[in-house]
Amino acid sequence: MGSQLSQDVVRNALDYWYERNVYTSTLSLAPGASSTLFPLLASWNPPTGARQVVSLETIAASQDPSLRLQITYDGLSSVVLGDDLPPDLKPVRVSAPAASSLGLTAVNQGTVQEVGTQVLYGASIWTAPVSYKVLHGYGLTQEDLDLAKKVGLKTNPVQSRGTHPIPISAVIERTYANRMTQSPYQFQGPSPQATTQGAVFAQVNANPPGQDLLVLRYLAAECDEDYGVTITLDRDNQIGHTTWDVGLMSLDRPLDLFIAAKSSLTFHIQAGQAPPGPVPVRFEVWHVSLTAILRLRMGLMSEAAAQGLYGSEAGANLYARVLTGVV
Repeated sequence: MGSQLSQDVVRNALDYWYERNVYTSTLSLAPGASSTLFPLLASWNPPTGARQVVSLETIAASQDPSLRLQITYDGLSSVVLGDDLPPDLKPVRVSAPAASSLGLTAVNQGTVQEVGTQVLYGASIWTAPVSYKVLHGYGLTQEDLDLAKKVGLKTNPVQSRGTHPIPISAVIERTYANRMTQSPYQFQGPSPQATTQGAVFAQVNANPPGQDLLVLRYLAAECDEDYGVTITLDRDNQIGHTTWDVGLMSLDRPLDLFIAAKSSLTFHIQAGQAPPGPVPVRFEVWHVSLTAILRLRMGLMSEAAAQGLYGSEAGANLYARVLTGVV
């Protein structure tokens, strides 16, 4: 059983600005029964305004006509039916951004017990820039309003639509992908042996620490689900950041991830019952320069520090443009 999205996961992502993860789960449901994939998320933002936006972005599940997946987000709802999903746990896109509440529930609409229903869902956590909050009508703090005024950003969603914010895909390309300090680290073996005791099979360290940001971009593995093999990731001092159920994974369908770390990413593998041979695992980690833009996003650099580096006016402008999301 893999780990699931939670209030702690949201809170721990705050220091990294943006995070995208995929969670794995296997369910057993009695006829007419339901089960939450993760505890209802609520009140993770302060009452003064939206700070983090949590979005459900992809869903994959067993093709099952009895399965109904109910998504609730900020008072809205949508449904994904198991019979409409593609085979082989291929994910489909969903759109459920939330600033106040988010839930995902699996329901057995059939008349027989469902055993071994597999679900994977992808979610992102974003310390949303002001422009994104404006576009979606989220509450703004006084600091948000002051920053918007400084860069000439209208706080009326209709007036701002079409120009802001920069899509996260473009943000990753502009400020992460083109700031890599070396070729991506690609783990392609030797394949680890999964034991019941568990063991570390790989670790990637920032080099040098304080100047290098690590980003896990994908993870793939494959093993028969009967062995109960899991891979667990430690991120910096967050032990057990995520556990993935390898029985729901495939080498042909890497999990699309964006998990940043400031010092290290450590990978463990464990089995409920040791498989007869090694477990093939593949993953990729980027080494990204911790630029001033990334430091400002992650709260590692203050406005005063930016002014000290670039001068009073230029530093203040950079700070405002980064936090509003126009760069």
